Amino acid sequence: PPAGDGDIPDCLEWRADFRRDINDCTAIAATCHAYGRSLDRQPLIFTCRTSGQGGEADLLPDEYVRLLECVIDSGAPDIVDIELSIGDERVRSLAERAHLRDVRVIVSHHDFAATPSVERMVACLTHMAELGADIPKLAVMAHDDDDATRLMDAAKVASGLVDAPMICLAMGEAGSLTRVLGETFGSSMSFCAFGEQSSAPGQVNLADAVKAMDEVHAQIATAAR
Repeated sequence: PPAGDGDIPDCLEWRADFRRDINDCTAIAATCHAYGRSLDRQPLIFTCRTSGQGGEADLLPDEYVRLLECVIDSGAPDIVDIELSIGDERVRSLAERAHLRDVRVIVSHHDFAATPSVERMVACLTHMAELGADIPKLAVMAHDDDDATRLMDAAKVASGLVDAPMICLAMGEAGSLTRVLGETFGSSMSFCAFGEQSSAPGQVNLADAVKAMDEVHAQIATAAR
């Protein structure tokens, strides 16, 4: 979560899948490098979200792998997002490649239909860690408060099994609170929108998220006295 600098986030994510020339690996890597150099102190996350995971990039798995290999080899991003859906061997190979270049790895999975059982979500998060994720990320669709609670319960269980920070989010209006309460149930990062345009269902505006997190911090401090 943003930490004490007003509306300045702790890190920035570039969603490269919105680029029309997404198949031009060299151009994408060059842009990523330029973005990284322009930042003051924040780490840069490179994400190319494919259409099957709710993004704009219509790439075959091998095309997706070639793009990420090019970006990783450039050394431009601090963190790269790798989609679990491309298959275990591809994920493991990309994670190993990233680690050789001192690039940290988010392995991500998005379920836009529902919130699975606690057992399935815990298994997914632990599997991501086994494949080489420095930060396992799971986002699910919450249709009601029970779904959001189940996601939080899964994160609490997984945090005791995975020796890594995790990102656990419930999408949709019913899941909005999980985006600002993450640190209370084992999620280490949230994704916020600049302005009113969001890239995921239920994503909270950055300024609103900072305000809500400050209120949570104040309540925690009060309870600890």
